[in-house]
Amino acid sequence: DINNISKPDFGRAVEDCELDKSNIVIIGPTGSGKTLLVKTLAKLIDVPLVIADATCLTQAGYVGEDVESILLKLYIESGQDIER
Repeated sequence: DINNISKPDFGRAVEDCELDKSNIVIIGPTGSGKTLLVKTLAKLIDVPLVIADATCLTQAGYVGEDVESILLKLYIESGQDIER
């Protein structure tokens, strides 16, 4: 069964594709695997990934983190490779 996630070669062959959108929304209950799915996809297509809680963001960053600090984390996660 090729679509069995327990197989060691599951998801190894990734075909080239073109994404029309850069933003996606993943909705589901707690524990349904949303974060695991995103982490796995990021690993497969070799893009940096930062998980951040956006509920505390404000435009000026007066409460919680500001957007620039999240972008800095993403830049560091990319190995400081802006093209990546």
